[in-house]
Amino acid sequence: DEGVNTHFLLELLRYGKYEYNPENYHGPLIHFITAGLVKFLGLRDFTLRFSPVLFGIFQLLLLFLLKKPLKRSGVLTALVLMGFSPNIVYFARTFIHETYFTSLTLAAFAALYFLFEKRNVRFLIPSALAIALMITVKETFVITLACWCVSAVLAWLITSKFKRHPR
Repeated sequence: DEGVNTHFLLELLRYGKYEYNPENYHGPLIHFITAGLVKFLGLRDFTLRFSPVLFGIFQLLLLFLLKKPLKRSGVLTALVLMGFSPNIVYFARTFIHETYFTSLTLAAFAALYFLFEKRNVRFLIPSALAIALMITVKETFVITLACWCVSAVLAWLITSKFKRHPR
């Protein structure tokens, strides 16, 4: 994966173009972000891995936005679990799409949570932006959004049942 991503990055840097092929590859966000970093930091391993590390840190910091619904213990538990997760730790230092996708998924989730919890349209733009960026990372965003929709319907059905028939 890193080799393919580096190939596309080099194509972007050399020729200024990126051709998306949905049958074989993911979206362009990782390449455009890294191309910007290459202009400042040069083309080397550090630069390729710097952006995923930043997105990994961003992912952890996003948990603090969810302190109210998760409570302090939930945030700390999530931080510990993410900090010891081999997948999260491994992917957060590689030049592949996963860390970008999970970070943007959590950002979208947090923004949507605040949109519905506070019923304030100012959270619509961060929600839409995070979802739009998810689309530019991986085509599997459709699966994530479908799961969210099914979960929202189920949560609504369960909570409305309890409101009609309290114990």
